[in-house]
Amino acid sequence: MPCHTRPVRLLLLVLVLCHLTLVLDGCGFRLRGSLGDNIALPPVYLEGMPGSAIMVELRQILQSTGTQIAAERSRATYVLNIINEQHNRRILSVSPAGRVQEYDLYYTVIFTVADSNGNKLLDNQNISYSRSYSFAETDVLAKASEEQALIAAMRQDAVQGIIRRMQALPPPQTDDVENQIETETGTP
Repeated sequence: MPCHTRPVRLLLLVLVLCHLTLVLDGCGFRLRGSLGDNIALPPVYLEGMPGSAIMVELRQILQSTGTQIAAERSRATYVLNIINEQHNRRILSVSPAGRVQEYDLYYTVIFTVADSNGNKLLDNQNISYSRSYSFAETDVLAKASEEQALIAAMRQDAVQGIIRRMQALPPPQTDDVENQIETETGTP
């Protein structure tokens, strides 16, 4: 009988793993960095802080997912305005000799999303992240590189957060002609 129990155990293991996968997918679980399959947004117009690192990253990610970047505000369904992006650091801990041992990095983005008519869909949204890292005076160049890598990672997380919030918006009303006909005829 031992030869029959092995395939049964394997089958049960496969069934349990499949069930677990379906449960995780059904609850909305996504791996970090994964935006899901339905990333493509309606046309987006980007404004505010041209040439900033977050605008470059937003443009790259949106284009890579098939989202059209509108050249004019009037041709966009969503207008994404990056109001402010800033990163700071503060001392987290010092040694008994008074030397810095750890820093805390803070990264914040403030943005709004509106439709092409200027109606605010998401107003003054704030996404903030913080990370800490150890500091050693003997490794100043390496620690500066680590700080820049942490800032870039927080920026990427913020971009994904912006896109996820835009994905959660209700579908835009695209049939203005239908709405106009309903208004004129008085039928809903």
